[in-house]
Amino acid sequence: MVITENEFTGNKAAAVGSMNETQDASITNNTSENDGSFVIFINTYWTHFSHNHGKNFGHTGVLPALPGPPPIYADAAVVIGPGNLFLVISDNDLEKGEAPISNGIAFTTVFGTSTAPNANWYLNVINNKIERFPGNGIVAEEELVSSTPTGTLYGPGSFIVGNKVSDNGLDGIFIQGASTYNSSIPLDDNEAEGNHAFDCHDTSTGTGTLGTGNT
Repeated sequence: MVITENEFTGNKAAAVGSMNETQDASITNNTSENDGSFVIFINTYWTHFSHNHGKNFGHTGVLPALPGPPPIYADAAVVIGPGNLFLVISDNDLEKGEAPISNGIAFTTVFGTSTAPNANWYLNVINNKIERFPGNGIVAEEELVSSTPTGTLYGPGSFIVGNKVSDNGLDGIFIQGASTYNSSIPLDDNEAEGNHAFDCHDTSTGTGTLGTGNT
């Protein structure tokens, strides 16, 4: 599947949904303005989302991405739900969101947990520019699964590299601590400035940098 050189506007749930075992998709050189989310990934394989440009997410209102019940809303311009394998998100320019589109790129729990066998494996976020979201530029969330904090990004083979995150309302990059996942992730060569809480925030624990689970 190839989605390229399209102009999306006013789609209040999402401009693109890549779900239900989509394989070998290439989503490139598209623009999004005044959409809810740009793209939602759930259960995809060997997919690339690159060289896309989007702004003003949620500006004209947001509709549920899944009707429910209860209805489920996207929480980011680029939403990574559970069950993705070999997903590359690179060289995209994402600017300005309005709640509930709080984050630029989110490994999120809103569409379910990423526990085995639906974990996110080998996911790479490279050379993206993300600015002016009310929440975080890039976030890997966690939630309680059977009372155990569980993350959304399986670390070995995944990395967050070369991104520029600026002027976001909370953190530039936020890795939430979890007993499972959200660890062993290299965060290299990123530029972060002007974010209102932390430029980089990692609440994991382990043998990585400064006692976190990541480097």
